[in-house]
Amino acid sequence: MKNNKSSQNLRRINLYLFIVISLILIGVLGYFMLKNEPSNQVQSSSNNSVKADQVWTIESQADVIWDLKDPYYFYKTAPIAALVRIDSVGGGRNFSPISEQYVYPETIGKMTVLEVYKGDIKPGQKLNYARMGATLKYDQYLKGLSEEELSKIKHLSKGKKTQDYVKLKFFDDIDLKSGKKYLVFLQKRDYKNSDKVEYSIGGAQYGTHLVKGEGREAKAIDNQTKEWKSIGNFVKL
Repeated sequence: MKNNKSSQNLRRINLYLFIVISLILIGVLGYFMLKNEPSNQVQSSSNNSVKADQVWTIESQADVIWDLKDPYYFYKTAPIAALVRIDSVGGGRNFSPISEQYVYPETIGKMTVLEVYKGDIKPGQKLNYARMGATLKYDQYLKGLSEEELSKIKHLSKGKKTQDYVKLKFFDDIDLKSGKKYLVFLQKRDYKNSDKVEYSIGGAQYGTHLVKGEGREAKAIDNQTKEWKSIGNFVKL
């Protein structure tokens, strides 16, 4: 009985850490690094492609308490682990219908569940997703900033509007691509004043792995080493 209580407490702690880390990352805009976008086009907040020379890329870094030495860390701490196909990359937002307040920019879209390794979703379900990091129109981006962040932006841009769009992402994070399969770790989120729900993809590049193949033979890319590994290296099969 005592072991069962300890196990339940551990699960509660892990879930709490997962939620807290997500909230910390949403609120963090560490230091900024400016660079030219390497691709010819990027996704805009209106789901249209825009040319790279219209985009100002800002990468942010944040200290996290993820145990990246444990390959099963996200499997253990996230409520849901699944293989999904990204059906659409619908653009970006920085005002959340979940909390009804401005947040770190998120990419939103739709995905289809292919396999479930943990959690209460089912294969075949089509779900809405949100993932931190997005491209926004410059003016929309400014609306979501605090006074301190606005000061930083004015300093970096020397008070001038540098581009039409701003791409916000975490350092070394990956971009989702429509039609591709990914191993993801999810948390269900309910809209504040609606019966709608969406699923937050957590963990940045450490919690989103491009996948090739199917079933137990599937391989997922390790974004730290760039190696293709058995999907069983990340989730319990």
